[in-house]
Amino acid sequence: MLRIRGFNTILDECLAAVFRGESVAACLARYPKHANRLRPLLTLAEKVNKTPQVAARPLAEQTAWNRVRQRAGDLRSRRRRPRAGMNYGAWLRPVALAAALVMAITTGGGVTALASQNALPDSPLYRVKLATEDARLWIVFDDAREAEILMDQSDERSSEIRELVNGGKPISGNVLAALKNRNGRAADIVIGLDDPELRQRLTNQSADQASSLIEDYRFHIADSAKPRYYEAVASVHNTRLLVEGGFVATIRPEDLAGGIQVIDGLAAAIGDGIWNVGGFEVRIDDQRTIGSEGLKDGDTARFIVGRSSTGRRLALSLSPLRVDRPSEGSVVKGEVDEVTDDGIWIAGQFIPFDTNTLGSLDIKRGQEVEVEVSSQGSTVAATSVSLVDKAILKFEGTFEGEVGNSGKWEIGGQTFTIPQNARIDSTAGPVDDGSRLVVAASSAGGDWIADSVTVLASDASEDSIHIIGVFERTKNDLWLISGLEVVAPEAPEPDAGSLVAIEARLDGQETVGLSAIAIKTPDEGRLIEISGAIQSIDGSLWTLEPAPVRVTSTAEVSGGDPLVGARVLVWGRSEPDGTLVATYARVLDQLPVINSALDEGNE
Repeated sequence: MLRIRGFNTILDECLAAVFRGESVAACLARYPKHANRLRPLLTLAEKVNKTPQVAARPLAEQTAWNRVRQRAGDLRSRRRRPRAGMNYGAWLRPVALAAALVMAITTGGGVTALASQNALPDSPLYRVKLATEDARLWIVFDDAREAEILMDQSDERSSEIRELVNGGKPISGNVLAALKNRNGRAADIVIGLDDPELRQRLTNQSADQASSLIEDYRFHIADSAKPRYYEAVASVHNTRLLVEGGFVATIRPEDLAGGIQVIDGLAAAIGDGIWNVGGFEVRIDDQRTIGSEGLKDGDTARFIVGRSSTGRRLALSLSPLRVDRPSEGSVVKGEVDEVTDDGIWIAGQFIPFDTNTLGSLDIKRGQEVEVEVSSQGSTVAATSVSLVDKAILKFEGTFEGEVGNSGKWEIGGQTFTIPQNARIDSTAGPVDDGSRLVVAASSAGGDWIADSVTVLASDASEDSIHIIGVFERTKNDLWLISGLEVVAPEAPEPDAGSLVAIEARLDGQETVGLSAIAIKTPDEGRLIEISGAIQSIDGSLWTLEPAPVRVTSTAEVSGGDPLVGARVLVWGRSEPDGTLVATYARVLDQLPVINSALDEGNE
């Protein structure tokens, strides 16, 4: 959840600074509000840091380690209760003392091990933290208890990853490797125990971690950590297969090396284990695809798909999608008024956080953000908050050709690169030659890179195009819209920086503008943008998942008549009661993509 930097993070930073030689006074001056709590801890750390360390002779140090390992191994292999009258502490104490002594020697002081407990993966103390966790396990001789501790440590890895993401930092390979390590060791123990409660805990934990790694975190992985990321995803997936279903079949990191994709769509069987999912050929393996039991032709589901380096797609998991519910991924976008512990205000609209909200701690007043929302009972809550740091073009046109494996799609005469982490929503039908698509994309190095692609239920003409973007300038009778060249329509030239909507058509290789509407000029004040499916219509009031929308006669509406179950894009201003008064609305579907039964209150 978005919040101000916590004390533990500040302590971690100051400890690292003290061990680099910075004075305690300098650290306290940076954080005067925390000075009373920091002073005794930093003073102790400074004393330890200045105390000359006595380095163990290599032979003695190695002998100590070997004795600890041997004693721990002996005790593990016996797995028996102490004999009656035996002093349990007497034989355990030497192991514990030896472990403590070795830790003190190798870390340069007990305070370092203590301070490391709050370290994050980008801290110089993180390695000490992991070593301390391992040392504690040396003196645990009950299998069930060891598995519990390993799962606790795995949960700690998940919390560290979330804190990195919430701090706007990339996820590093060391925490992913540690997550894989703890899960693998826990699974090795649990599968040999007759303990349903432990099995269920590990199953639930692995499912939660798989969901977070794939759906929440795949955009936050450091490039150098990609191999570790694929290893971690494969590990938690295989843990679920083994513990939940008893399957020995596994996926390999190489099966994911081409990327991981989320596809919402219809499944159609085309061969033995081969399915068409939203236009993509996907292998669904009963022993490796979680949730595949009972899948039938025509089912609509969310598929988590791994792509190998050779282009083969394998479904890791699938979960049914209810077509009587609004599609997930509804979005609110606009300028930040305020961020609190409870939620975020965007252009007058308040969106509460839930306990799992992901976001950046660097978000400040006045910045433009995009918030994904989902239903939380009778209300909605933010699931993620991210800065909008690039000009996004929304381009609606007709798809030409085949999906293939090249990642290059022709839409409305433009070539778009569809990366493997792009979300594909094909609940309205598969991506096929002649499909009507809307793509959200940005320009990078002369290429258009898609963030998401949505198949529309639309009967628009093949050559028609609709564009929403920022007007940059005019050059040789061409308008530059978020980097896209459009033959200027017969309309007044907008002010530079205006958000515009353009109706256009494809004429050979040119995109020819027919009409243009300025959704927002630079000096018009702030607007909020929302997207989602219409759940009900009552006169001028449209109910969307993110917020109710008032569409009066002064609002510009394009794309056709609104209807329940259709998805829309809306720009407007928020009223004190939370209602959005629309200035522009784009109806994306001419047929419902959710059932009207939702309007009658059916669940």
